[in-house]
Amino acid sequence: MKKRLTRTGLLLILFVTCSAPTIYFDARFPAAVDLPDHIQSIALFDRSVSTNKVVNFLEKGLMAVVDGKTSSPSRVCMDGLADRLINQGNLNVIKTNLVNERPGSSMEFPVPLDWTEAVNLARDFSADALLVLELFDLQVLSDRAEVKAGFRLYDVKSQAIVDEFAYFHHAGWKQPVSTIEGVLVRLTTQDRAVYEASYQAGSVYANRIFPSWFRVERIYYNRPRRDANLAEGGRMMEVNDWDAAILSLERAVETGKRRIQGRAAHNLAVIYEILGDYGKAKEWAQTAWGKYRNKDSKEYVQILNARITETEILDYQINH
Repeated sequence: MKKRLTRTGLLLILFVTCSAPTIYFDARFPAAVDLPDHIQSIALFDRSVSTNKVVNFLEKGLMAVVDGKTSSPSRVCMDGLADRLINQGNLNVIKTNLVNERPGSSMEFPVPLDWTEAVNLARDFSADALLVLELFDLQVLSDRAEVKAGFRLYDVKSQAIVDEFAYFHHAGWKQPVSTIEGVLVRLTTQDRAVYEASYQAGSVYANRIFPSWFRVERIYYNRPRRDANLAEGGRMMEVNDWDAAILSLERAVETGKRRIQGRAAHNLAVIYEILGDYGKAKEWAQTAWGKYRNKDSKEYVQILNARITETEILDYQINH
């Protein structure tokens, strides 16, 4: 799958608690589905409308308030999918605006498209594949709007379903209020939640076929304060000065007691993961657990093993 991705830069946010502070950073993960190379254009359409004719009038009214027109939530879901795919810039994405009825419940996948119909649709829109919303159900609960969406990706050349995936996505609002004014505010927020749950559900699926950035979380150490090198290394991590942090933490490994050495080695593993050097990150995590018995590092070694495998897949998807 040919892909051209640009690095948007690492966005780092630090949250310090009374126990172990946590660092969040953006990391890129491979797509769950590897598109065949011959798929260069995808046509999108909505096949989620059930023939049982059940209409949720509340759902329709909420959508009218949000976007000023009678767009159904499933249409908003398709908009979220299209916008996300188009922003990738690697595929020719065709918004057909087709809405087809299908048999069965809105909570279950219908029988797949007949391949003759699929091939004809792809030919009509000059597409190599069809990405079809086949399952869509929206529920407005007491504190959130919840969507169940399901997509199928049809490869018309090989006549194979490349992906079939269903999932839930939700957007919520604050707890109920007792005043009239509060009720009106909540209704507005509820409408927005319906829109966001529907739109984001489409965007979420796009992440299955494109490498994407996600926020990940890691524990690091800046205590005990009495060890100046560990404390300095922690402060340097807080201001993203990785070179200075590495120097301080390496001194902590050389001069500190075993507990300090384990924590400093763990911090070094975190820094090298952030910098993208997964091999060195794994070495430091192994040292932190194997040599200095830092318990948090044992699980971290396994996390880094997974990241190394994911990075190999990601490199293939980007360069293939």
